[in-house]
Amino acid sequence: MLKLDLISKFKDDHRKVRDMLFELIDAISRRDSQKALKMLSDLDRFVGPHFRWEEESLYLMFENSSVENILSIYLVYMIE
Repeated sequence: MLKLDLISKFKDDHRKVRDMLFELIDAISRRDSQKALKMLSDLDRFVGPHFRWEEESLYLMFENSSVENILSIYLVYMIE
């Protein structure tokens, strides 16, 4: 159950980042510098801890895994 919860959390986080990036692109396209700066600040606060955890914990889990194992985990992630 923890594995599925973790995958769901990552999917949700990645969707949030995607949506925030689209908001940033929109703000830049509209030349709304205040909104763009706010989105950059929000992204920094949101993705900093997420990326740090991925780099320091998640990637270490894959360090001794085969490519086939990593791909199978990725496929499960994409299907869910």
